[in-house]
Amino acid sequence: ISFYKKHNIEAPPNQFNYDIQTYQISLDLKEKLTAKVMVELKNVHSEAITFSLYHKYPLEKIVDQNGSNVLFRQDGDFVTVNRKNNHQSEKFTFYYTLRNSYMFPVSNNYLYLPNYLNWIPKKSDNETFSYYKYVGVEDSIKSNSNQSTDLIEYSLDIKDNLKELTLKTNLSEAKGNSYQGEVSGGITVTAGEITIETINGDKIVHPNSWSNLSDDWVAYKDVLERV
Repeated sequence: ISFYKKHNIEAPPNQFNYDIQTYQISLDLKEKLTAKVMVELKNVHSEAITFSLYHKYPLEKIVDQNGSNVLFRQDGDFVTVNRKNNHQSEKFTFYYTLRNSYMFPVSNNYLYLPNYLNWIPKKSDNETFSYYKYVGVEDSIKSNSNQSTDLIEYSLDIKDNLKELTLKTNLSEAKGNSYQGEVSGGITVTAGEITIETINGDKIVHPNSWSNLSDDWVAYKDVLERV
């Protein structure tokens, strides 16, 4: 709350003169979760362009389609990129870390990246949250709508420890730990919220918060079958 109370940043509207065509997303969880996100743009009509990216995810670098580092400024939930050409099509690859937080947890056991969160660089002039205060009400924040209504092609690749978790996304599974699809409204990736296990030949899907079912499954099954 304190961040959005102190920061009220508005991005120049003329820096959103572009369209996003595709995303190629690679997530790698070792000691921390890192992202490599390639964004392919079209209809670009400005020298500097701005994306929205949650401020808790510090950028390491941005590389253009020629492999050269580009100048950028990360200010709150906005990232402004200075282009080196005036082409109407462009590709940028963002390298950054997704830090753990209580609202959007990231760990070896849990992952929560909802579609309304700017966990990938988005075309949006909204910050992730807005601060507000009504008379007689404590300070608060509300989430902003940052989902695109355009159909965008996504590919998602999961590496290392994340593949051990039960991962859910609104993309279709391609093979192994790769997913792809053309969707509007952005993508959601969650992992570790549920467990799938087999007991006495029965496949059971349940929340991680449940206790060990091994000893009590027979009794649970009897009750469920009679419901």
